[in-house]
Amino acid sequence: MSLTEPISIFIPFYTRHAESGIRYLRSAIESVVSQSDENWLLTIVDDKSPIDGVSDFIQGFNSSKISLHTNERNLGQAGNWNVCKSLCKTDFFVLLHADDELKQDYLAEMRAEFEARPNTAAMFCRADIINESGAVIASFVDFVKSFFVAKHQTVSLEGEPGLTKLIAGNFIMCPTVIYRKRLVDRIDFRDSWPSIPDLSYWAALLLGGLRIEGIPGNHFRYRRHMDSCTSEVTKSTKIFEEEASFFRNLASCCFAQQWPTAGAAAARMRIVKLRTIYFLFQDLIRFDYIAVMQKVRFLIRLSC
Repeated sequence: MSLTEPISIFIPFYTRHAESGIRYLRSAIESVVSQSDENWLLTIVDDKSPIDGVSDFIQGFNSSKISLHTNERNLGQAGNWNVCKSLCKTDFFVLLHADDELKQDYLAEMRAEFEARPNTAAMFCRADIINESGAVIASFVDFVKSFFVAKHQTVSLEGEPGLTKLIAGNFIMCPTVIYRKRLVDRIDFRDSWPSIPDLSYWAALLLGGLRIEGIPGNHFRYRRHMDSCTSEVTKSTKIFEEEASFFRNLASCCFAQQWPTAGAAAARMRIVKLRTIYFLFQDLIRFDYIAVMQKVRFLIRLSC
């Protein structure tokens, strides 16, 4: 057990699916409770979920280290993440998604690595991909992304080279990240692109002169399932339209900052095109030809 300052863990929570939402939330909380490093504080930040019983459920854990904060109104994903950041009173904080899980050694390993890097603003690790029932599964998307980072060494993202590398693959799994409050506090999550507040935030950190590092250890369990927001929105082109808008804006910011390599990488929008093609094939497998044509038309517009 660490004798240093607690790590603040926040679970931004919003669900329309009472049964599965609470079931996943229970697993997430239990993964925090079972940490080998017991020096933590956990706050569930409910973004006005349209279900009953959240408060009673949290009280059922009967722990002074676990609390619930409920927003007065729904703020959306970025807004809720900013609430989490504002509630943090410790140097380190984690935004644990309500449907994911920490491995038992997550806090101990991430704390040790992060404390050894006092000038690093954020740090991420690798993760197992799990399904609805918690079984480890293969994921083509995550398999491809794994080739963008070295498997057995620390990855350092800083300045234009770091942003260019991130643009190429967006290989950071959002909820694995631990943040250093004093360095990231001046930069807020933005709701300009609701589906990718994580990527836009990391880009802002790098543009702001901060450093992000990734360690090769696998200390997390990242769940992919059909109830997730990503699964819902990828049936249309909404998320890809937002990503394209973000990359256009990012390209402009990079060129203005005289980062031409990163600007050119953002303008190519390669990751947007590849993701659209991947989900297009998923639509074909489901015989959803309307969704297929939507994505084909989007790709044509993107290439013009």
